[in-house]
Amino acid sequence: MSDDFMKSRDKSLKRLIFARFPGSCNDSSGLSYAERRMLGRILKDLFASEGPLRLGQTAFEAGVDAYEAGELAAAAEHFAGTLRAEPEHVQAHNYAGGIDLRTGRYREALEHFECARMLDPQRAEYHFGAAVAHRELGATEAARECSETALALDPGLAPAHGFLASLNFPGPYYLEVISMLHSLLRPRTYLEIGVETGQSIALARRETRAIGIDPEPKITKRLAPGTSIRATTSDEYFAAHDVRAEFGGLPIDLAFIDGMHQFEF
Repeated sequence: MSDDFMKSRDKSLKRLIFARFPGSCNDSSGLSYAERRMLGRILKDLFASEGPLRLGQTAFEAGVDAYEAGELAAAAEHFAGTLRAEPEHVQAHNYAGGIDLRTGRYREALEHFECARMLDPQRAEYHFGAAVAHRELGATEAARECSETALALDPGLAPAHGFLASLNFPGPYYLEVISMLHSLLRPRTYLEIGVETGQSIALARRETRAIGIDPEPKITKRLAPGTSIRATTSDEYFAAHDVRAEFGGLPIDLAFIDGMHQFEF
């Protein structure tokens, strides 16, 4: 690489740095963390690289840093810069689409995911991103098609299974249904099998006597005073306890079984 070329490149890059980060050539104290990281990468490329500089990649890496730091606006700006430099940067399209989904810019999100799907049709996550954007835009059939494509590519993509189920069986989430049942029925007693973190049993009213059964409960919710948790299997619990007696002679008014999901049970 000739000295004249290196000097020309250095001058051009310095002008680019100064335009992007005013005052950065003398003082970087006013820059954000993500901007300092990006500036560091540019300077590293300037002094260490002997090949063509990829300013799009530099912006992309700064965008990832900003995204992981929760600075979505800064991340979106960096990814936009990436795509101006490298319009076919598929990961930048994916990140930009994700940010647009989180900020309610669904049409823009769809454009990014459609570009990503075209550039790399074998990546399930790009199809799934497009599915979510389609649903938010009211295009249910397109959302179903994209989610089915995602699952065909990656059957283990758990969010896509839940998403497709919500398309095929629309309606309120099960916790909303349980909450409505407690409000409408106002049960005196409530039995729940399969408590886990306590999301559903926490919906029991203060006046309700509630018993939750789970061999390994991991309660993260505040429970009502009348609620108790039994850390055992349901088989062991029913073999050793009289539920009606534990409810003070009252029958079970409401029960929710969310235990082992096997037909023999």
